[in-house]
Amino acid sequence: MRPVEELCGFAAVLEFSRALHKGNKHMVDKDRVKGSARQVKGAVKTGVGKISGDSKLESEGKAEKAAGKVQNTIGGIKDSIRGK
Repeated sequence: MRPVEELCGFAAVLEFSRALHKGNKHMVDKDRVKGSARQVKGAVKTGVGKISGDSKLESEGKAEKAAGKVQNTIGGIKDSIRGK
């Protein structure tokens, strides 16, 4: 089973927060943070769509979550290239 952070899409957000808290100048790529935020937004939309029976909102949420996952992956690749 994956950690809660991954399931919720918070991994990069938590890493970014930890870096800020420690005063680390070598923060994660902004795409990772934005991607994680999009994943969370998508998950919320999907959940609200399911609860309310709004299939359009549910579909939009799934698409938003997928786009966030891609954006987060791109940010992770950028971090890898930079050696973070």
